[in-house]
Amino acid sequence: MIYVYDLTFNFSEELYDFYDWKDSDNITHFRKIPLIKLSEKIYKVFLNNKIKVDNELLSLIKDKSQEYKGRALKTIKYAALFTNGCDCFGVLFDDEGFSISKTRLLVSEELEVLELSSNLKINEYKYKVVSHEVVDNKFTRKEKTIITTFISKLDNYKDNLELMNYLYYELNGKIYNGKNCYDDLVSDISSKYTDKLARLLEILDIYAKNV
Repeated sequence: MIYVYDLTFNFSEELYDFYDWKDSDNITHFRKIPLIKLSEKIYKVFLNNKIKVDNELLSLIKDKSQEYKGRALKTIKYAALFTNGCDCFGVLFDDEGFSISKTRLLVSEELEVLELSSNLKINEYKYKVVSHEVVDNKFTRKEKTIITTFISKLDNYKDNLELMNYLYYELNGKIYNGKNCYDDLVSDISSKYTDKLARLLEILDIYAKNV
């Protein structure tokens, strides 16, 4: 069994890249965790799905991980790092073998893991796909929040053609010539993020206070 030492994790139901971590997240520091190399095909299944692994894998990783708790160490019952040699992520399993949360790694620590994995043998374990998880890395969490909030507030004024046309011009830099400005605005906002959205959201809030 190969272990990786002194890693920082952000275990959650949704897999966030390191640059999308927040101070309010459950950031943990592990003293050690086992590293397992998978084939490209199985790695992608583990990455993109909620899975249930069998007792062979659970027995292999049982009580092999340790998390720092102040000056003490807490044994983590079922945790492992998985890699395909080019990418890696961590998983926590429950007692029945269901994956319950995942984590990405910091860049420097991921590079360390990938270097360790270069000479590892590829392993295969039995698993069952429980459900598919959509990993959306198109927007950061902050961007998603701004987009969702903007669209939600925009709905209150969708019949205000003057406001819709103004927002469209400010967002796209051109006069609107279509048939439904609100729908096209929502489509534009949903498909791409621009820093203009944060400022336009402030304008919407100011507008709401003065109507």
